[in-house]
Amino acid sequence: SKYCLILGLLLGECILVKLYGMPVAAALGVLMFLDLVKRHIQFRPSVITAALAFLTASPHFIYMYILTGNPLFPAANQIFNPGKPTFFSDQTSAFGTGRGLFDFLTGPWHIFVSPMHYFDGMIVGSPLLLVLCPLIILSAKYTKLLIPLLAFISSYYIIWFYVGAQQVRFLMPIFPALSFIASLGAVIAWEHARTNYWYKRVFISLFAILLLNQGLFVG
Repeated sequence: SKYCLILGLLLGECILVKLYGMPVAAALGVLMFLDLVKRHIQFRPSVITAALAFLTASPHFIYMYILTGNPLFPAANQIFNPGKPTFFSDQTSAFGTGRGLFDFLTGPWHIFVSPMHYFDGMIVGSPLLLVLCPLIILSAKYTKLLIPLLAFISSYYIIWFYVGAQQVRFLMPIFPALSFIASLGAVIAWEHARTNYWYKRVFISLFAILLLNQGLFVG
């Protein structure tokens, strides 16, 4: 269908903007695979989407291969050009708290609360996303509806954590989705709090503190 063609073109262009578009495509691929298993989508449109994304990005890959021998240059140079310089090799161990399971689970906390572990985490400012996103669990209905989006975010985070250099700016592709979930979490929490005098005031106070903190950071 036309949507497969549009999605394939968008993914290909996403990769062409920056190679970190590849984790975006991979995370979306995980979601598409799960839908294939559940038979929510058909196999042929999925193949068309993947093929068109590859074809859209392939001129750049071919050009880089001709110039450097590495279609993904400067990434993965140690694979395509053994013995040649390995670019960004120092960055994989320069940032973050580690790559163990505990580091993976506590990563979101450090990204927003002690952000300098991840090089440029200060760009986030107030931990609004960290506070508001989990509030969607107050509504089982919306939590269930958001499972596909949460799967995409989780897949991208896994790739970012274990493959990339763990810099917060490379999480930007999932920030719009996180912002949407945070907004929904705030609305759900307000619906629970607004009928209770004390809950409502606690909610307003905490929200005001977060907004003031963000305003001071930006200012």
